[in-house]
Amino acid sequence: MKINGLRLSFISMEIFTQPLRSLKPPPIPFSFLLSGPLLEGKLAEALNGQGPFERPLRSKYGKLFWSRYLAKRPATTKDLWRGLIPLSYQLDFTVAAKEPIIEPEVRVYLYPWGIGLIIDMEIGATLELGEAASLAQAVRYSEKFDLTTQRSHHEVSLKGLMDFSLGVARGQAYGPNYPKGEQTEMFTVATVLDADGTDPTQPVVPNSDLHRTLEAMCGWNPLWKSLKLNSLAESSIEIRKSPPGHLLYAGRRGRVVWFPGSFQSVGPNQDTLSCYHRNLSVAALHVESLCRICKDAADAVEASQPFANFSTTYRTCAQFAAGILGRLYGGTFDTYRSHSISQQIANMYKDPVNAMRKQFGMDLLRA
Repeated sequence: MKINGLRLSFISMEIFTQPLRSLKPPPIPFSFLLSGPLLEGKLAEALNGQGPFERPLRSKYGKLFWSRYLAKRPATTKDLWRGLIPLSYQLDFTVAAKEPIIEPEVRVYLYPWGIGLIIDMEIGATLELGEAASLAQAVRYSEKFDLTTQRSHHEVSLKGLMDFSLGVARGQAYGPNYPKGEQTEMFTVATVLDADGTDPTQPVVPNSDLHRTLEAMCGWNPLWKSLKLNSLAESSIEIRKSPPGHLLYAGRRGRVVWFPGSFQSVGPNQDTLSCYHRNLSVAALHVESLCRICKDAADAVEASQPFANFSTTYRTCAQFAAGILGRLYGGTFDTYRSHSISQQIANMYKDPVNAMRKQFGMDLLRA
């Protein structure tokens, strides 16, 4: 069995809740991030194709997620604000991998409480399973990338690229001397775009080379070759009607998409898996972001900090996020539905989300 195409996404956030909490917001370059009315104005500009920012709904990246995420379509500016839609922001630098078969791309999203980041890596090569796993591990830990700005050139690792990207966005949004925020633990999405020697009617064999390869691109343990693997049942997320050979492989902070019936060489639409990957990646980032504002607010409540001491915008964001996460967790029909989202919330954030839902008089998330 050989893999003929692979896409990797590395997702993180840098959290800045102190300026948003403040009743007297500090003077930052992107001051609109700290004011609901001003942010609505920027969203209105983006909705009309004006200004330097874009709403994600205008981009092809994750378009299906965003279009299904909002209950009302076409969306108004008020809908974008109530949905806590971020602004998409383009950074002014280029990045290239040392390895020519790897194509990197950086995407930045601005939220009132932080900066979201997705770094995509598309690998175009024919590789044995073990080779694909080893290359993915190298991208995660050791591969170098050429990063070029108008003034300088750097050679960086993936972590260095993430830190640099967040640093540039932070400097432009909050000011050049603004201290670093809390960076979240990385979340990853990997999708096999094409492979040969597969049969979508046959389930993945437990403890097989394929099972081990999926784990290597999900758990990211450098000792993946010798690990004792969890059962496939423990590592599988329920997906809608699909062939027996389809598997959405899951770890605590990662997903791998193995849908052989949709591979580029056999599927009816060559872009199906790329589209699915983009939707899953942007969903993971957005859910992470909403959960983080809930966690921050829940921590404040637990520390007996009165909500009245925080800005209206901060409290509104926490309330909106708690409501949205309830819909995403329950898989209601008026938003994007995915068991991957439900598991992401349940694995790390169910308690703080419930704390916020209780704070605002909402029903708690069910088990």
